[in-house]
Amino acid sequence: MNGFLRQYRADKTERSALAKRRTDRDKALKVQQLIADLGNAPRISKEMRSVFAENLSNLISSREPYQHLWHSGDIHRRGSAALDHPKKTITLFAAGRKAAKLAPERGYEQMRQLALGIPGVGVNMITAILCTFAPKRYAVFNGNTSGALAAIGIGAPRSPTVATLSAERYTQLCATIDALRRRIGGADFTDADAFLNWLYFKTKPSKRAHEGGAPKTSPCVSRPRQVVRQHRASNRPFRQSLPSPKAGSPFE
Repeated sequence: MNGFLRQYRADKTERSALAKRRTDRDKALKVQQLIADLGNAPRISKEMRSVFAENLSNLISSREPYQHLWHSGDIHRRGSAALDHPKKTITLFAAGRKAAKLAPERGYEQMRQLALGIPGVGVNMITAILCTFAPKRYAVFNGNTSGALAAIGIGAPRSPTVATLSAERYTQLCATIDALRRRIGGADFTDADAFLNWLYFKTKPSKRAHEGGAPKTSPCVSRPRQVVRQHRASNRPFRQSLPSPKAGSPFE
């Protein structure tokens, strides 16, 4: 852990990225407030649907012209389904504004229950909503968080869903991530999320495999090479070195 922390603190690119995260969180808070305010209307008009879609896209999408104010890469692939359910999703944001004032176990559970009925809304989205409204109380939790914690020996659910991640377990995870936040000297859970995201990409298996050198050749790759070498040694045309097709074979 100490080694990772030294690398992180020395990474100038990450310092700039953290500053951008903080700026984007402030922008995301305003966007979330706008979405939550739509819930005050007795009915959702066509214009309101358009406002909702634009603002949610600014949170989740990295495509032009959107801002991708939540920094999770996976959230767009899953969360875009929520665009088709404006009323329920607006209600979720309005509830999130209130839930963020509660203790994590209560607030998360309220959001979890609402999310169960909204396609595309998972743990990643509801914790992003809560963390943006209350960054000192709620931690973002997603696959990257889980992978990063595992890299430093902390067990966490690998594929958390709103159906499987209980309020009690989420509260425990918040406490764990908060201890990590204090260890890195972070101001709030935004800082902890930045570190964990950096750690995830620093330690994910594909990177370790790359650093370990070229992968060994598997038997299914080496066998054709062996056939070619045998063919060259025999000094015969390659096709003749193959077995003759059986009667009725499609190779006849």
